[in-house]
Amino acid sequence: MNISVLGSLENTPISAPEDGEEFIATLGSIDVDLSTVDLPESLHISAIALMGSVKVIVPWGTDVVFTGLGLMGSRSWQTQRARGSEPSQNVLYVNAIALMGSIEVVEAGTHEIRSVDEPAMS
Repeated sequence: MNISVLGSLENTPISAPEDGEEFIATLGSIDVDLSTVDLPESLHISAIALMGSVKVIVPWGTDVVFTGLGLMGSRSWQTQRARGSEPSQNVLYVNAIALMGSIEVVEAGTHEIRSVDEPAMS
């Protein structure tokens, strides 16, 4: 469990987090850079932002599946790849709860943002 209250936590681990790892930011921020980590085929994490922010950077080619809730908050996923392009080798499942906060998952090297709370445009 990683918790930030009224502060910030920046983490660049050398190995993948444990399945079920939790990141909780309350009036603070957590940045986790997994872009250089070999992720397992399937990884589940939870991110909770209560008036705070959680940002996770994943390796290029990782698919992300969001579940959870955004209540006066935002959840977003940034990728450079077009939908239905190359099949992914890794899937990150994020249970994201943003209460007046933000949770952002970014594919390494990405600059565009797409909210997971809005329908995808074709």
